[in-house]
Amino acid sequence: MKIVLVILLSLAALLPVKAQNSVADGYRGIWFTLGQFSEYGDKYSGGLGTYTANHIPIAIYSPESRKTFFTYGGTTRADERHLLIMLSYYDHEKKIVPQPVIVCDKNGVNDPHDNAAISIDGKGFIWVFVSGRSRTRPGFIYKSFTPYDIGSFEKIREGEITYPQPWWVKDKGFILLFTKYTNGRELPYEMTGRTAVPQIRKNPPGN
Repeated sequence: MKIVLVILLSLAALLPVKAQNSVADGYRGIWFTLGQFSEYGDKYSGGLGTYTANHIPIAIYSPESRKTFFTYGGTTRADERHLLIMLSYYDHEKKIVPQPVIVCDKNGVNDPHDNAAISIDGKGFIWVFVSGRSRTRPGFIYKSFTPYDIGSFEKIREGEITYPQPWWVKDKGFILLFTKYTNGRELPYEMTGRTAVPQIRKNPPGN
């Protein structure tokens, strides 16, 4: 009996633990300055919650749930620069936007280069692809526990992912474009089947 109990407890430890993600008390996009000043001012600075143009898509409409899900780079307080990857949605039937959830705390990073992109798979699970920064900070991939629901996410993978561009292709799976800093900047891509996270890594023709 004790052996059976030990086996059951060991198996339970391998299962993903479903926990509610923290809910923010409002919408606060992160502000940032690159700190590269010239006679004309800063190279770029300001509200960069949806930075960069290479993080796409950051919003996606689901006709099944009649919601538009979106992600952005938030922060802890208006006077702080602590990057939080936020997620929420617009409900087209109820005409409401709920308080956002915190999918990922970047643990002191203040750089919106680490913002995220979003996708939804064929079963309605929401995927959040959090960018890293070059080879100095890893990227993360999160998946919702429940289709079309932002309450709980599990971390699926950690690795070198910068400027993520995830796209769900019907009946085929994900194609994930991203940047790697190997021989300069390279644009590899990963593909997957209909249920798994991207695993196969290749380079586009000609690279």
